[in-house]
Amino acid sequence: MTCSKIDSTPIKVTLVCGLLGSGKTSTLQHLISQKPADEHWAVLINDFGLASIDSSLLKQQDVSLFEVQGGCICCSAQRPLAQALAQISQLDNLDHLLIEPSGLAHPAQIIDTLKKTATHRPLHLESTLCVLDLNRFSPAVYQKSALLRDFIQLADVLLLTRCDQLAPNALAELTDFLSQKMLGKPHIQAASFGKTPLSTLKLKAQRPPFLLLQAKNTAQQAGLVEAFESQLPKVKQSQILRSNTQAISWIFQPDLLFMRPKIKTFFADPPLGLIRAKGLLRTGNNWQLINWVNGELTFSDQAWRQDNRIEMLFEHPIALTELEQAWVQTIHTQS
Repeated sequence: MTCSKIDSTPIKVTLVCGLLGSGKTSTLQHLISQKPADEHWAVLINDFGLASIDSSLLKQQDVSLFEVQGGCICCSAQRPLAQALAQISQLDNLDHLLIEPSGLAHPAQIIDTLKKTATHRPLHLESTLCVLDLNRFSPAVYQKSALLRDFIQLADVLLLTRCDQLAPNALAELTDFLSQKMLGKPHIQAASFGKTPLSTLKLKAQRPPFLLLQAKNTAQQAGLVEAFESQLPKVKQSQILRSNTQAISWIFQPDLLFMRPKIKTFFADPPLGLIRAKGLLRTGNNWQLINWVNGELTFSDQAWRQDNRIEMLFEHPIALTELEQAWVQTIHTQS
């Protein structure tokens, strides 16, 4: 008797998010129309958007359609979402899964469900696309909508719809505004009427470790970036930039948990020579943007799921061992 081999090849997943009426469904249909003939795709849609999908297109392109009803798949319908993901993962020869949540759904919670759900084949989030209607967007709207800010912060690609209706200078100003608000180097491209090339699915935002030094308001100095062997737990990458100033950064696994009270204690009596510190750290179920400047520490909620990271800028060289011994106190350890 022989046992059949379980396929462990990850299923690629793309999350297509955006506010209600932003153009997600048009974008989804345009991507489906370009699907390679030799690939099998599935589409998972919250019940709000189901009626807009062209069923004849799905049948023609060999795309399986799934629906999650009973509320937004980030909250009241999380369990049905997990059940749907488990069912989809059993499809034969499935190459790609596209998820279009409701415009009310929080993408960070959907990403959490993707990571936690036990599936027949593993699910790998390839990218997150955010569809943004520029006719209904402004810096003021960005400040008012926490959900929109999370869409933008989590995006690998920003797809700008109705940008052809804006004056060139207005489009340039909004694009520059979005570039400054996003962490790292995401891709920003026009997608009028949802038209975007299939290659968009392969784009990933660049998340460099030295976000602080790349900020426009920070004077960069020519220096040498070196990797160093960190003694901290679950470190994915640790680097030091030696220059007139010295920058040290760590990137940790996303499951590492930091303690907010201990972070406050660390920065209440910071290492000598600290000029600036910035980080994205998991302090519970959510991530916090940590910002220390001029002796003041601030926390703000951030829709971030990729990793933990902290960066510190010093006015002179500092002993790494002593710094890590102090910082390790902020990390939660399992008892």
